[in-house]
Amino acid sequence: MEQELIVRDLTPQDDIRTVARLIYETDEYIYPYMFSSRPEEAECVLGQMIAADTVYHWSHIKTAVVGGRIAGIVVWHKYPVKASRRAMLEAYARADAVADERFERVYNDYFGLLEGEPEGVYIANVCVDKAFRGRGIAKALLGGFLRDGETYHLEAVQQNAAAVRLYEALGFRVTGEYEGFGGVPCYRMTRPPRDEKLSADSGISQ
Repeated sequence: MEQELIVRDLTPQDDIRTVARLIYETDEYIYPYMFSSRPEEAECVLGQMIAADTVYHWSHIKTAVVGGRIAGIVVWHKYPVKASRRAMLEAYARADAVADERFERVYNDYFGLLEGEPEGVYIANVCVDKAFRGRGIAKALLGGFLRDGETYHLEAVQQNAAAVRLYEALGFRVTGEYEGFGGVPCYRMTRPPRDEKLSADSGISQ
């Protein structure tokens, strides 16, 4: 029997380690570089960041839960985005990890730039657990998160055609191209405010 999918906010009582792993798996360029391809260390540090006042704080994470397990996440921030370098460094320390020059580069080339995001909601991370992929969870998760009357922004790696198609199906449009972290070609995508009729016609629940 198909298990029910529930889209809800993350809570401090949830499986934070799984959420940290999903954040790490969101981007194959930034996080493996930042943590020198040490996923266990990344999970510890990101777990501490989820508990702290950083861009990953649990109050800015929406989850898709299937059968009591976290199957997917969306990390988001409403304007203005606060990068919180000091809080990130403190998370490293609590995880007994060293924030070296790799962290500094990622902060300068990625996290710090988030404070320049335009007004609206910035979607930083979208990830579905590998064990749950192919079930439409990403679409259901984003469909349960997006709201009418809000402007949303995100970036997508150009070669990730499946993700780009999903975002376009949800109303996002490419508004620019840029060289992402490590020189990876990326799209800048925006979903403008939508009225209730458009949302109903799309078949996506709000």
